[in-house]
Amino acid sequence: MINYIRSESYRILHTKDIYLFTGLMALGILFLNVGLYVSAGAISGFQYANVKFSLSFLTDNMLFLAVAGAILSVLLFSGERRIGVMKNAVAYGISRKSLFLGKCIVSFAAAFASMILLTAVYVISAVLLLDGPVQPYLGLMLQGIAVNLLFAAAGVILAAGFTQFFEKELVSGLAWMGVVFLLPAVFYMAGFEIPLLAKIASWMPRNYLMTDVMAGMSGYLCLWSEPAGAVKCILAGVAGIIVFAAAGVFMNRRKEI
Repeated sequence: MINYIRSESYRILHTKDIYLFTGLMALGILFLNVGLYVSAGAISGFQYANVKFSLSFLTDNMLFLAVAGAILSVLLFSGERRIGVMKNAVAYGISRKSLFLGKCIVSFAAAFASMILLTAVYVISAVLLLDGPVQPYLGLMLQGIAVNLLFAAAGVILAAGFTQFFEKELVSGLAWMGVVFLLPAVFYMAGFEIPLLAKIASWMPRNYLMTDVMAGMSGYLCLWSEPAGAVKCILAGVAGIIVFAAAGVFMNRRKEI
């Protein structure tokens, strides 16, 4: 598996996908902060050109970490099936389990490196261009990233599993969205009638990030600002990693190559 990780890391660093993804995301971030800065000069009484409002976008949408990581994972490995990488790797003696886990490690490492760079661009551009105090808003955002990073890793693992299992990337993406967004929504709605499902739903990231996190000009309410909330995010992330990794191993053992 170590050799596979090394070879994939070399391939990723020498192809354009990760650079294109990170570059486009960075441009989107700069567009946000530059847009707020320009709007402040063009619109009289514009109230949103401040660090508080800019950083609230990510603070209020921590599931974006998992979404971005999953997209990058699909981009990095989308062409494998067409050129028979899995079949060749298995023929050379790499087990399906090692292949899947290696893909998860490489995907998360790439996503983590991209996230560090993009977070730096986000914060630096906001501080340089926009008004208002940086704290406590930067601290709350960074805390949110830290406690939700494990679920972002779980999302990358799930994406890697679906990408390796399904023939088409579109199907993989739809399946991923179903697990991360649709299934928790179903549990959340069913929980109004069934208390047990309500308890399960309360531990699903889509649900607690929707109900227990609020960030914007009207104020900040962050689940992770309290120890119990931070622990909940971390435990949910650990559970996601275990469940999605086990599901990925199971799916790929059954996949015909």
